[in-house]
Amino acid sequence: MEISPELFGLLGLAVLMILLFARMWIGFAMALVGFLGFACLSGFEAALKVLATVPYRTLADYNMSVIPLFILMAGIVSSTGISEELYRSANIWVGQFRGA
Repeated sequence: MEISPELFGLLGLAVLMILLFARMWIGFAMALVGFLGFACLSGFEAALKVLATVPYRTLADYNMSVIPLFILMAGIVSSTGISEELYRSANIWVGQFRGA
């Protein structure tokens, strides 16, 4: 008897909820359920190939690489006081307009 992918997805959600209520880390629980579900549907070897490539592709993505730079920029701007100067100058330029 073969289980349909939809029923398998619902079973995966149930297992995920059980793991979360058992106080397992969210990321680890999602990764475990996703890996096991993909392994059952596509085969264990295909799941290992996905496990080998997806983390690198996710972290090497441009959008993920700029997040630390934005955090660094915010720290520098906050500690040097530039943000107060920028706010003051923007208030001088557009402060007299309605909605400023």
